[in-house]
Amino acid sequence: RRAAWGAPPEEAVSKLPPGSLCLSVRTGEQLRALWEEQQRPGKGFARAYVDGDLFFPDGNLSAPEREGAEDGALSVCQRLAETCQVVLSLPFVLRGRDGRFLELLAGLLSRYPDVFCGVQVRSLDGLGWCRSLRQDPSRRFAGKIFADAGFYFWNRETVRAFAEVIDGFCLPYELNASEQSCLTDGPIPCEKVVYGHLPMMISANCVAKTMGRCGEEKGQRHLFPRVFLIDRCQKRFPVEADCLHCYNIIYNCVPLSLHGELGRWKDRVPFRVDLTVEGRTESGRILAYFRELAAKGYPKPGRDSDVPPLFSGNGSYTTGHEKRGAE
Repeated sequence: RRAAWGAPPEEAVSKLPPGSLCLSVRTGEQLRALWEEQQRPGKGFARAYVDGDLFFPDGNLSAPEREGAEDGALSVCQRLAETCQVVLSLPFVLRGRDGRFLELLAGLLSRYPDVFCGVQVRSLDGLGWCRSLRQDPSRRFAGKIFADAGFYFWNRETVRAFAEVIDGFCLPYELNASEQSCLTDGPIPCEKVVYGHLPMMISANCVAKTMGRCGEEKGQRHLFPRVFLIDRCQKRFPVEADCLHCYNIIYNCVPLSLHGELGRWKDRVPFRVDLTVEGRTESGRILAYFRELAAKGYPKPGRDSDVPPLFSGNGSYTTGHEKRGAE
């Protein structure tokens, strides 16, 4: 099957072992929960994707986080880099107005190559920006480029097309298990999201602004308290208003959780936990749960009849398109 893919790229990225744990964080509380979890004995998370917005906690690009702030994102990332790979995540949406933001991120990557091993891109615009950094001799950016699930690596041809520019990617949410498995032995290493509130929509139409609560006008990075959309069945869909870049992320009302399927995948890909709307305490509980599964070698396929402790409330979760895929 390897021959069907053609030759691998000349500079092969070091792959994480199958069954390794990765984590994506979007808030400072989640980042600090990860640091606390990494202090526990045993094998921790191998890679952390840290949202670039966290380095501008007040939403003020003219006054980014002070270097050396003890509880700041940069300080936590410097400590994390001693225990795992740290990857800087770009926004889902990039516009011309984000030039100053990208310039500051480029400075972080240039000054701290020992902290940030690469960049996670979520759009073609982000990929273009990373490639321009690589081609700029003054930047000296030699980090890896990882594509998020939104890049839609739907088939082998897509993977082959990006083989020379992408160093790793996330399996698409929309493919079922059988379709995803066809992409796991190609020329680009991949990972699989096994937990998280999946984004159902990325929208430039701001729900909060419609309600007269524009966070950008108030100089906020994110709008709190959080806004929810409620459907006719009274299900609450969390809305993250990213005021720094002026777009909304509408998340599913229940998290994806593939805790009962990990045994089928543990010898094929690393696993990724996506923290989105969770607070610090809940984040710590989720991280501890998946670390415990890893320590036990992951459950055997099909053994998911017991509701894990992280769903102790109403026990609601979804397995997404794992079995049926998108139509």
